Amino acid sequence: MPPERPKRERPAASGRLSEAWARRIAAVLLVIGAVIVALAIADVGPFSDPPTESERARDTVVGFFAAASQGEWGEFCSRLTTDAREQVQANVSELTGREAKGCVEALSVGGSGSFAGLSLRIKSVRIIGNQGRVEAVVKLPEEPPEPRSILLLQDEGVWLINDPD
Repeated sequence: MPPERPKRERPAASGRLSEAWARRIAAVLLVIGAVIVALAIADVGPFSDPPTESERARDTVVGFFAAASQGEWGEFCSRLTTDAREQVQANVSELTGREAKGCVEALSVGGSGSFAGLSLRIKSVRIIGNQGRVEAVVKLPEEPPEPRSILLLQDEGVWLINDPD
């Protein structure tokens, strides 16, 4: 029978990390936390969510007034319902005494520059089914702010302004 070998004793685990390792782990956790916070703030990655109907309606109104301010009549008219486009065409034709073919042509003739410098402040957005109302304050240069109720209608998933007045 061979002689028994003495058992080696392992050092007892102390359960402590060296200070250098503890700092490295803390730094990695801090970086991971910062990345998670940045993703959440930017609303991307696993934190992204689709826009709500209220946000989509609000974007329509903001885009509508931005197009008006910049004289982009094609974009302006594209954010109106068919009835509203016809109403704009009729109103401009009545004001200018010239018959126009379509919303864009009417505004190109009669609306140029009338909305330059316009500013908009949205106060509230309410959605009920396929209808919406945006309460806003519209201000033109040299004019006092004017409260506005903007009515919207959802048509095939797209929010359109239903009353261009």
